[in-house]
Amino acid sequence: PEGYTVGDETVTKYKVEGCAQNCGTDELFPPVALVGQKHYVLGGAEYEYTGSIWQLTGNTFWRTVDIVPFFVLDYNITSVDGQGLVVDQNYEFRVSAGNMNSVSFGPLAVISQATPVNIPGRPREVVASNPKNSEVALNFVPPLTSNVTGAAAFYRVLVFNEITLEQYEYPQTLTGTSQILTGFLYGTVYRLTVFSGNLNGFETAGGSSTNP
Repeated sequence: PEGYTVGDETVTKYKVEGCAQNCGTDELFPPVALVGQKHYVLGGAEYEYTGSIWQLTGNTFWRTVDIVPFFVLDYNITSVDGQGLVVDQNYEFRVSAGNMNSVSFGPLAVISQATPVNIPGRPREVVASNPKNSEVALNFVPPLTSNVTGAAAFYRVLVFNEITLEQYEYPQTLTGTSQILTGFLYGTVYRLTVFSGNLNGFETAGGSSTNP
């Protein structure tokens, strides 16, 4: 193509886009509409009512969040179209790759049903019991949810050695509230602290085991 140079097929930038409202509603247009009223079908295409027909405008409900250079592979999204993300609101995001050959971008990678959540509260009633050999049984109750704390999706465990006063993070992330942990030394006293987490991160208070 005109203007093409060897190597221009290399990705040089990414476009990050997002939308709320599931990027549109459905193919059913409102039966009664006002002139100038807009409607977004699934996929985000925008139609405007002219007074007699629904006219495709060429616009989209998708909004560009940012255009970033090719080396940015980890990107935190905090707002769409100038509005901060709202907890429990459904969003969709998509990423497309571009280069120097065109201002357009290639095929899309779509992330559907992204729902921001609050960080969970700390676990309750953490109990370490039945130590034998190098194992211990860990049981706890999930944190309560509220309008300021979200549901926990997984947990991390901090292990504290009460003899050496050293601590380390248990190498596996837990997804359940009852699990056998391994790798402990015989005759050593440990205390376990469990932290709740979800896609928004981990809480920092933690719940400690009632018995070493």
